[in-house]
Amino acid sequence: MRGSKMFNLNEFLKGGELFLVTAAVAADSIGRLVSGLLFAEPPRNMRLLDLVFLVMSLGIVTFATLEYSMVKSGGALDAAFVGSQSCYLFLGILCMGIGVVVL
Repeated sequence: MRGSKMFNLNEFLKGGELFLVTAAVAADSIGRLVSGLLFAEPPRNMRLLDLVFLVMSLGIVTFATLEYSMVKSGGALDAAFVGSQSCYLFLGILCMGIGVVVL
């Protein structure tokens, strides 16, 4: 990348590191949901939206971790595909993380 005249996002994201960031944000959402349910003052019951966010966060952590391991194991994945998939997954978890904080 150094010395190139233009910034190429696919070249920057082809290593799959954004999957690790996505997994970290999803894990933070899980922590916020669980601590909000267990230690809330006054205690509150689990709502359907809490359950949906919790299951989605667990799924995203699993998917992002598996996808990162596939990229690092040298699987036959196209760099453009990895970059676009990691961006979409990251944007999705950011929206869900905002929903968890607002919840």
